[in-house]
Amino acid sequence: MNVVKVLLATALFFGLVVVIPFGIVWSLNTLFYTEIPYTWQTWAATVILSSVVYGSSAASNYSKKKKQRTNWGYYV
Repeated sequence: MNVVKVLLATALFFGLVVVIPFGIVWSLNTLFYTEIPYTWQTWAATVILSSVVYGSSAASNYSKKKKQRTNWGYYV
């Protein structure tokens, strides 16, 4: 049973990796009438752009120093 769960989770992960960039292109086409074609080049460009944007936001949240919290739970 565990093997089936692992295989389904793996298939879902790779399925989303393929589908989500096409969803981003579709949403841009719908919102801004850009007529971007659905090709593997636009898929790859969307993956690269998404990884750059996410990577830069994740890197900005990383800090080697532990931030101190106030009594209200906010970081100083």
